Amino acid sequence: MKAPNPILPNIIPAKRLAVAITDKAAVTIQSACHLFFQTNGKIEAFWKILKNEFFSPNHFESMEDVVLNLGNFLFEYNHLRKHGGLNYETPFDKLQRVTELVS
Repeated sequence: MKAPNPILPNIIPAKRLAVAITDKAAVTIQSACHLFFQTNGKIEAFWKILKNEFFSPNHFESMEDVVLNLGNFLFEYNHLRKHGGLNYETPFDKLQRVTELVS
């Protein structure tokens, strides 16, 4: 049986998780515009991926351990992981392509 995580006891609901991470990083969360329901779905999907691919399979000894590993996960998520919603491009590749078109 997997040992309980001292940093994240049981399963933290996405909202509590968001608040904990953004408080530590001094980031503010704003609600998605009520006219753009797609935005909220993308945010919810991100939190589900973060929970299932980062928090659930890992055990953290300290908050510093969470922060270090979260940075690595987010780098992989944005630079290495291909996203179906972006025609199987990485977010970074998509950003570069769009920036080139706009420039």
